[in-house]
Amino acid sequence: MIAEQIPEGMLGPLLQGRVAMVTGAAAEQGIGCAIATLFAAHGAAVAVVDIDADRAADIARRLGTAHAGYGGDITRAADCERLASQVRDELGPPQVLVNNAGIAARRAFLDIDPAEFERMLQVNVQGSFLMTRAVLPLMLEQGRGNLVFISSTAGQRGGGVFGSSHYVASKAGMTGFAQAIAREFAPRGIRSNVVTPNLIKTDSVREMTPEQRSAIEKGVPLQRSGTIWDVAGAALFLASDLSSYVTGATVDVNGGFHIR
Repeated sequence: MIAEQIPEGMLGPLLQGRVAMVTGAAAEQGIGCAIATLFAAHGAAVAVVDIDADRAADIARRLGTAHAGYGGDITRAADCERLASQVRDELGPPQVLVNNAGIAARRAFLDIDPAEFERMLQVNVQGSFLMTRAVLPLMLEQGRGNLVFISSTAGQRGGGVFGSSHYVASKAGMTGFAQAIAREFAPRGIRSNVVTPNLIKTDSVREMTPEQRSAIEKGVPLQRSGTIWDVAGAALFLASDLSSYVTGATVDVNGGFHIR
């Protein structure tokens, strides 16, 4: 095998000339922002999407002039349609959508009221559905597209770290939805995959005491928490041609915490 035989899409930058939308990407120390930053470094024009329009615009400005920030509520169909249209008109039709925006909560099952359960599913599952529904037709027009869903190990093993049943249900639902999209739209050039992180050093984890985090890390074979860049690297793999024969897959980013 000689270097000239490597497919062009496998040479860096891995996302050169592509437009990528990343939801929930305005928290500077969050997974979405890391994904947006890594995608930009690999040549993508990134649409930074967040419910906080000002922070989204600030992150996009700091990434460079090729990128743009957009504010919108992913639980509203009209907002999702508007976001997809704005990105198409200003950056170009997206080839990549990362459904990262979501909420989490730690709550005992009997303390969860129906409204909180509904809100969890509304943001994490319905939000991903609505964004996918808005963007997918633009991908189909191009005959290709990559959907990446940021789920959680909690949805695979019934919790265990944060463990709230409504959060678990929402992440399991997101994973199943992504797999259904993969099966239905693969013949039309669309790939759909899932990343399932475990304990990642975001703001929610930083709020834990060192003792709490240490206790969890002892159960992780790699003996550490993950970083936002660990997750971003997996998302880059799935969004790029490095994974051109991968769809319907779940990439575990958990340090061996959950091995299937």
